[in-house]
Amino acid sequence: MLLFLQRFYLLLGKVGLGLIVMLKTATLLIRQRILLWRASRLFSKQQSTPVKTWSLPVQPFWQLSADVKNCNIIVESLSPVKNVQGDKMEVHLHSSSTDAIGDYEIVCSSELRKVNITNKIGKPGLVHVLLPVAFDLQLNLKNRGNLKVSNMEGDSFIFNVENGATTLYSVKGRNIEVNVNDGDITAEKILQGNISLETKCGSIRTEKLQGPAVRLKTFHGPIQAQDVYTEDFDSSSCNGSTRIKSLHGRSNLITQNGSLVVGTMEGEMSCESCGVGDVDVHIMSTSRTDIKSNSGNVKLSVASDIEADVDIQGQVITGHESLNLETSNQENLNGTTSLTGSINRGGPRIKVQSLKGAVHLQTMSWWRRTTMFKSLAD
Repeated sequence: MLLFLQRFYLLLGKVGLGLIVMLKTATLLIRQRILLWRASRLFSKQQSTPVKTWSLPVQPFWQLSADVKNCNIIVESLSPVKNVQGDKMEVHLHSSSTDAIGDYEIVCSSELRKVNITNKIGKPGLVHVLLPVAFDLQLNLKNRGNLKVSNMEGDSFIFNVENGATTLYSVKGRNIEVNVNDGDITAEKILQGNISLETKCGSIRTEKLQGPAVRLKTFHGPIQAQDVYTEDFDSSSCNGSTRIKSLHGRSNLITQNGSLVVGTMEGEMSCESCGVGDVDVHIMSTSRTDIKSNSGNVKLSVASDIEADVDIQGQVITGHESLNLETSNQENLNGTTSLTGSINRGGPRIKVQSLKGAVHLQTMSWWRRTTMFKSLAD
């Protein structure tokens, strides 16, 4: 009777925590929709004939620096047809009022190999910059402002956005760093280089990430990534779920009050769901793996030909019969079930621990698993 009551109260606690997470997630989604609506209104108001245009002499591999307030920025590579020598750039200022012209200042220094854009008062505007494809960027957007960068290559890209959305489309560099205080980060097509994306209040959504090191971090929002190819991957999400279609490389993933899903995994992995949230991972090849969930369930699927030693702990363990463990040992102690054994003569260790939930194991083909993750939008 005492054991029944303990499990009943534990279940009530899980339900209560789950409701809190659902409410936080719903609030965040509503807030994000409001931010997107405001951003679309701001862009639509400013998408008109520019009130002023600058044409400046530059050279590839210079740096564009911006420090602006209440301003949207769009940066694109200038068509090689229009810029054969790669020796010029264009800046178009869009605003609902010509009063903004006197507020914006552009300084071009051939000695410093740098172009700097500032505004003194912070009159709302949209700055549309067309550059040679090879150009470094250091852009700071204060107060309210959205950023979009497309088809650029360079050594260093540093973006700091205080309140607004950041969109990167096909950006390649040695270092790519994005820091957002309040807003979403979206990376479309490909992002290539040493990558660091962080938002304090917003989501991160990416397509293809490639580089020696990739870091994704949110404090209040989910992380969604399609394909990640890296040597070192680090992901951290507080009050938001993490969902990755395919992950290649050594990885460390942590979620707080959110689920963690990896469609296919290749490489060493350490992942943990610290608060309320389930874990769902598929392992393609034999690598050392540590999976832990504090208050959620764990689903682990593996390829049928994988060679590994397994160490599983959970309130309940199911599906282990499908693994065809050659040597196994199952124990029950204080309500926790432990299972150890070897798959296909053994190999690197796969350790799974669910402190207050169940563990489900199964074999699954790569094709079947990938069909489940054709699109993160599903």
